[in-house]
Amino acid sequence: MRWILFIALLMGLMYLGDHTNQYVSGLSLIEIGAPTKQIQDGWQFWNGQTESAQFAPFYNKVDGWHIFIQLWPAAACLVLICVFLIPMSTYLFGRLANQELNKAKQKVIQTQKQAKERVATAEKRALKYARSEVQEQMTNAQYAEQQAQTREAKAKALENDLEQRIENIRRQAQQAVSEANQEAAELRKQLSLAEKRKKNAAATAERRKRKLRKTLQSD
Repeated sequence: MRWILFIALLMGLMYLGDHTNQYVSGLSLIEIGAPTKQIQDGWQFWNGQTESAQFAPFYNKVDGWHIFIQLWPAAACLVLICVFLIPMSTYLFGRLANQELNKAKQKVIQTQKQAKERVATAEKRALKYARSEVQEQMTNAQYAEQQAQTREAKAKALENDLEQRIENIRRQAQQAVSEANQEAAELRKQLSLAEKRKKNAAATAERRKRKLRKTLQSD
């Protein structure tokens, strides 16, 4: 609506300006006489030169106030320009400039917002990447620790197995030694019995021999 009024005001000023131009041109043709170099009585126009001065008298006797009254379109144009056109132009173009400024501010705010969002997104990505790296390192460390614990458990199990085997071998050796000692004692006992039987047999044979001698001697 404001722009429609502004355009209507411009069209009115153009109309008044054209009307003023036509009226002044017609007034000059009607009221101003032929140029002459002689100064005459009454109102007349001068070309503004000191040398070769020319004057144009009025054929119709009119005064300056009548001419000013007839030039009302020019005064109306001046009033419209000063009262309406300049304030409206200032308002409209100032508002347009404010709108452009607001758009620029909104664009700057949007750009700052997008920049903050990009920075936040980059920070989230970097934090996520760092967390994934830390998580991967922790996983690798836990896996290495589990592997070390597994190897340690295997080493302890192997050590326990070796100790058990050594203990079994020691027990078996002790048992073998004990059995060998028992067998040796049994052999010594059997040898002792055999030796005793041998002695008893020898003594019996000797007695029989003596008895036989005695029997032979008595016969």
